[in-house]
Amino acid sequence: RFSQQTKGTVPSVPLILSAHPVSVKNVGQKFFNVELYPNPATEVLNVSVKLEEQSKQVHYTIIDAMGRMISQDVRNNVKQDTYTVNTANIAAGNYFLVITADNKTIMKKFSVVK
Repeated sequence: RFSQQTKGTVPSVPLILSAHPVSVKNVGQKFFNVELYPNPATEVLNVSVKLEEQSKQVHYTIIDAMGRMISQDVRNNVKQDTYTVNTANIAAGNYFLVITADNKTIMKKFSVVK
């Protein structure tokens, strides 16, 4: 049938993926209050964490843009914490800090410049 069309025209068909909108609830955003400074970092990155309730363990994981784990640390019995990351030995680039406490996770982006 397409060969019967005039030259230069292309048939089109609408693509309907879903009749209902898809969304994700904003989960865990109130549980954490996280600030990273200075951003971009040169020698150190300070991470200020405030939780609604004390957590038995808070995991701090740094991953690079390729998803490789750069470092990981665990702090115990945290409600309010200032965590310092030594960035002097980390290559310049963009990274993500993943903070997990009580099965809730938040991810923050930061940069290292040299």
